[in-house]
Amino acid sequence: MMRVYQKNGTLTATGLERLRKRTLTLEELTVEEDSLEIAKALNDLAVMNHMQKNFDNAESFFLRSLNMRRKLLGENHLEVAQSFYNLALVNAEQKKLKSAIESMQKALDIRQRANSGCNDDVIISTMKGLALLHKKSKDRNGASRLYAKIVDYQKQLLGERNPIYANALLNQAVCESQNGNLDTALPLYEKALEIYRSCHGDDSQQASHTLRNIAVLLYQKGDHEKAALAYKKSVKNEQIAACGKSPW
Repeated sequence: MMRVYQKNGTLTATGLERLRKRTLTLEELTVEEDSLEIAKALNDLAVMNHMQKNFDNAESFFLRSLNMRRKLLGENHLEVAQSFYNLALVNAEQKKLKSAIESMQKALDIRQRANSGCNDDVIISTMKGLALLHKKSKDRNGASRLYAKIVDYQKQLLGERNPIYANALLNQAVCESQNGNLDTALPLYEKALEIYRSCHGDDSQQASHTLRNIAVLLYQKGDHEKAALAYKKSVKNEQIAACGKSPW
């Protein structure tokens, strides 16, 4: 949402000044006609209020900008999707999770329909945002379905030997494990571990972290002997990485 105004996670002075100027411009507007310029100004006001944690004001401005964009651009425009996404973020801050999920789902639907018009990373980011909202609303099955979709999407996009695909497997494994689906989670962890080892090495941070997750899962399953072996291996790999030594 804040990509225009943020740099390294903070609001730049130039971005803030632009927002202030646009705020003054909008406050001075007396024209009643809708326009994309006014919709952009409303969006910018919402961004400023969001960053200042004035969430109710931000919601109001995002809604006005969204409705104007829907009227002028139609329901399937990517700027409309961005407005739905922005609104979902604010609603999440307000603990309006049902509204946040509805808006994030609409943003995802529009972006997926856009096909080549929308960057794959944006679609995946929207899926992750929606999955997180489902988790926050205690809908773990909904979150699990979305993480599974992300895995399939990354597999088609990147192939099965890419560490980003492994990250997707790991996220799904964590979700399944939290849902109590340990038998489903274990092969996901194991596949992610295999990829991390292949790409980064046995003593990489990614491999050690995943191996420790496997140890916890095995312990939960009651396989204490295998859990202990996996945990000891993860600790040994971390020590090797810290010392910069090879086990061989």
